[in-house]
Amino acid sequence: MNFLQHWSLSRSPFAAVTSYDAFFSGNPQREATARLDYMIRSACRSAIMLSHRGCGVTTMLRRFTTTSGVGGTAVQPVMTTGGVTSKRAALARLAVAMSIDPFSDRLAQRIEESVRALGRSQVKTLWLIDRCDVATAEAASVLAGTTSSLAIVMGTTLESAPGLQDALDFCPLRIDLDAFRLEDTIGYVRFAVAAAGAKSQLFDDTAIVRLHELTDGRVAMIAAMSALALLAGANAGAKSIGATLIESVQNELVRAA
Repeated sequence: MNFLQHWSLSRSPFAAVTSYDAFFSGNPQREATARLDYMIRSACRSAIMLSHRGCGVTTMLRRFTTTSGVGGTAVQPVMTTGGVTSKRAALARLAVAMSIDPFSDRLAQRIEESVRALGRSQVKTLWLIDRCDVATAEAASVLAGTTSSLAIVMGTTLESAPGLQDALDFCPLRIDLDAFRLEDTIGYVRFAVAAAGAKSQLFDDTAIVRLHELTDGRVAMIAAMSALALLAGANAGAKSIGATLIESVQNELVRAA
């Protein structure tokens, strides 16, 4: 019997979020969304989304790609990732996301024309950048000054943020995506197992408190440890997950590191 059968689950509760229904919005996510709303309403052209590693920036940006309106304004979201070494490569990734030929001459101008065309229809282009690097920040800096119909959110870690800010010709709005508070961790674990079809809560209160303590509220680690706990619990024939099993999983992770 696999672990899904053991726990009577229809899918893995802590797999990567691929749909809106599987997205959990805790206090940090709601606060980040409110800052994005403010950015659009205030006609601010760019923001940096800051967090420690593992706090869910990628998932949050993907969540924004499902929206068609922010702050009362119609938006067309497009998402790219960093990992490039030139502004041209960053623009090419944006062009692909916007269905523009990335090998076109005057690529920046082609992108600007597409953004302005949407703007004439009262639709703002929302460029979401995951793991933004310096080259992509420089490309964003170029485009940000060309049209008011473009809004940019650059996701990065607190450690990498100073380098990005040095590459920008403007001061972006700051959007913090903090770690979960205990109430968020409780809500996330309860939500995830229920959304996966659990007939009862699989993690008892002591397990969730210990999860929160061991992960410092970082959702990526909460998800990873929870998934391992379900697997270990199924192998042991457990009927629920308690703090002892969470600590056992943590010890295994430490030994494997």
